[in-house]
Amino acid sequence: MTGPHPDLAAASFVALRRSLADAHGTPRAFTLRPKASTQDDPFDVYLSERLEEAFPGRVQRAPGPLISPDIVVVAPAFDPGAATAVDTTEACGLEVKRFVKLASRSTGMDFNTTPPSGTISVYSSDYQKIEIPGFYAFAVVEPVDGTNVVSTLALVDGDAINSDKALYDLAVSPRTKEIDLGSYGDGMNRQRPMYVFPNPLSWEWLGGKMALVHRRPDVATDGLVQVAKILRKVPATSPEPSGAGKDGLTEVTSGVVPAVSSRAFYCYVLEDDAHRFEFDGEVVTYTDPFRVPKRRVQETSQRGRFILRRPA
Repeated sequence: MTGPHPDLAAASFVALRRSLADAHGTPRAFTLRPKASTQDDPFDVYLSERLEEAFPGRVQRAPGPLISPDIVVVAPAFDPGAATAVDTTEACGLEVKRFVKLASRSTGMDFNTTPPSGTISVYSSDYQKIEIPGFYAFAVVEPVDGTNVVSTLALVDGDAINSDKALYDLAVSPRTKEIDLGSYGDGMNRQRPMYVFPNPLSWEWLGGKMALVHRRPDVATDGLVQVAKILRKVPATSPEPSGAGKDGLTEVTSGVVPAVSSRAFYCYVLEDDAHRFEFDGEVVTYTDPFRVPKRRVQETSQRGRFILRRPA
């Protein structure tokens, strides 16, 4: 990226794209060290190392397991002790989601106890909260002849998956456990939530591509070109006045209950990749392209039942 204040999400994407595939788009083979523990993910380490090699800023990996995000990139002169909220020119969090094949968990994926969000919380060394933009690196990592290749990579703005910051704040706040349970009073219920949201890789357009999905419409520099646009519909509980809505929402339908607005996101690829995709310069708009289950109910599924067979 050029200029004094590059967009760090875009710069991260360019660095990863050029590290994971050659100029012709052919994925580069690499090996991963064995997992050190259940929570350890060598692919997270591999991506952070690639960023450290090519990223025009500072890269910091999560200091331990079960800490989100996996990676934070910051501008060279960024001072975490002097900030409470920043944009993508100052810092950016990257959460890594790895898949073995494109179709895995296509209509919904587990985000565990922390829902996706376009704004996430990190902390300074004196434990002051800093709100930074959150992005998610969805990667299909396939084994090839004893090595690995990344066949698909989508660096997706968290707001394109969920922009409900209140839900994120609730999830990361301390929870109350149930204790003193059971006949002997020594049981406990951790009451851990499990959030499921759409998997962006369920959008067929992303298959086999390395693409960036960003809230900003103006990062088509340094070889990046905008090739598509996404509209995410946002149902409202009450009518909105016509025209632009709040927080970047542009109204599509108004004057009825419930009103429907939408938020726009912009899809970028490297210019050389756009030529290979035979991009003709027409930016096509896709509305809610991520697949979701056709039927959802509030009740949980019946737990598996052990059925005893009759004697022969």
